Amino acid sequence: MLTNRGNLYDMLGRPVEAIDCYEAAARLYPGFGMAIANKGMAVEYLAPIATYPATCRIYAHQLYQQALQHEGSIRQVGGDEALASFRLRDSAIVRAFTDAGRAQLLHQDLRHEHYDESSLSPFVRFYTEFCIRHRLYLNLHIYDQTAADQSAIP
Repeated sequence: MLTNRGNLYDMLGRPVEAIDCYEAAARLYPGFGMAIANKGMAVEYLAPIATYPATCRIYAHQLYQQALQHEGSIRQVGGDEALASFRLRDSAIVRAFTDAGRAQLLHQDLRHEHYDESSLSPFVRFYTEFCIRHRLYLNLHIYDQTAADQSAIP
């Protein structure tokens, strides 16, 4: 049900809310490849408008790889067509990074330290916490330390 809700958000052009649904589905059903791969697609859709598009594509690749470890759950819900679609999307990302000579980045650990909020004013801190608490996704990234030299990456 949560994955279907995420799909509806995706269809409405609301990928951030879709990601929230896919993550909830994956928490309830770990190893549910369809939710994981759909999250990968939503992250990939955000890449062209994100501050760090390459980071989005790297993360999407990593999600596709994780999802494809659970082929049975993808096939059960979406059939062979869904499985083929996820493989195709993933191979396009791999090809783009390989062609750019940056394939090694696809294995990059994207985790980083929590954003240092000490320099934020009390209002900005309140505003940020309010938006997160009420799921008001107005800004996708404040700053991402892992995204260096994005101009040279697909």
